[in-house]
Amino acid sequence: MKNNFVFFSIFILFAYSGRAQQFVNGDLEGPASGISALPPNWQSVPFDDVNCQATHFGAATPDLMDTIDLGANSAGLCGRPYSGLTFVGGICGGDQANTFFQEGIMQNISGLEVGKNYNINFHQSVVKQNNALDKSGSWIVYIDTVLAGTAALTHSEVIYNSLSIPWEARSITFTATATSHLIKFLPVDNDANGTFSMSDTAGALRMGIDAISLSSATGIREYNPMLISVYPNPSNETFNISLPVKQTFNLQVTDNAGRTVYTSQNATGNITVDCSNYSSGVYFVKAVNERTVLTNKLVKQ
Repeated sequence: MKNNFVFFSIFILFAYSGRAQQFVNGDLEGPASGISALPPNWQSVPFDDVNCQATHFGAATPDLMDTIDLGANSAGLCGRPYSGLTFVGGICGGDQANTFFQEGIMQNISGLEVGKNYNINFHQSVVKQNNALDKSGSWIVYIDTVLAGTAALTHSEVIYNSLSIPWEARSITFTATATSHLIKFLPVDNDANGTFSMSDTAGALRMGIDAISLSSATGIREYNPMLISVYPNPSNETFNISLPVKQTFNLQVTDNAGRTVYTSQNATGNITVDCSNYSSGVYFVKAVNERTVLTNKLVKQ
């Protein structure tokens, strides 16, 4: 039964010639009203779907989560979203009764151009919960029933009921073979331990996903692959900005009124910005080079 497992950010723009069809409510916003709630316009991947390993209906029901723990006794069904107010979390694991959980989401995308390459962009996190403490995992993406790819692993040493879960950008490319495709996201335990048993809490996995979008795989694109965290929490003395390595960017941070509060030329890798004198509110980050525009936003408490 699902109640045996209490489970445990930004806008995205794309600039290129020929705008791709977008996911509806790709930011996964909605009311986190209880276990198995879903964001509007999204469906769970059914347990009897050919790509889902879940063994029954209650084992294929992901959860819409926010910073308020949906589980009893601080079970860990919570976290700070990558963007917006909510994100989706899904379990991947089994119990002693030969039940297997794999909780994914899906949405049908139409208006695609046959033969064109598209990027599916999203952010993933290792959420954890009190009986699912695996530190590494990812999301696997299917186009209809065909595997599009498995995202690179995300690893987290954060304790299971922490709100400061790590978010990392991922992108998977596919070629449209029809004007409409059903795109599925399922959590997968593809780390070295290879165990799926929820009787072994160190091997059971809960993953988070947020900020899902679609873009053309060609041309200059504006998207959001920067992992931005605020630390230490909650004092917010610094912003940590992680840029792709082997590239340099002109980096700019602005406040909600459009005033520039930080700039850096030829920035690359991990950047630490002293924000101890910044007022509370929303700040916007933009990194630009000749090929790419990266954007993100963060909130100082």
